[in-house]
Amino acid sequence: MDEKYFKVVLEVCAPDKDTIERMIDGMPNAEQIYESEIIDPDEPRLECRIRYEADWCGRGEHFIFENKWTNEDEWGFDTAFKLVDERLSYEALTKIRELMRMGIDFYFAKC
Repeated sequence: MDEKYFKVVLEVCAPDKDTIERMIDGMPNAEQIYESEIIDPDEPRLECRIRYEADWCGRGEHFIFENKWTNEDEWGFDTAFKLVDERLSYEALTKIRELMRMGIDFYFAKC
C-alpha cells in the first residue's frame, strides 16, 4: 500500500513556542512529524484582503489588494487589477498564487 500524507492542524495552549516544541519532541514517533510550523498568535503576520470596487478611481471595475499586519488596524493599498471580460485578470491570479506560495493569509472581503 502506498503511503499517503495528511495535513493535521492543531491548536495547542502553551506559555511559549519552546514548550510546544518540547511537547512535540516527547511524542511517540515525533521523528515522523515533518515541516511542523508553530504560529504564535501574538507575533505579527502579514495578511491580505481582496475587495471588489465597481468604479475604482473612475477607471471601472477592479479588484483591490490591500495588506496589513495583524497587529495593525489600517489596511494599506497594494495593487489594483482591472476586471477583464468581467473576470479576474491573469495578473490578479498570479498575485494570489504568489500570496499562497509565501504563506500569506488572504481572503475576499465583502464591502
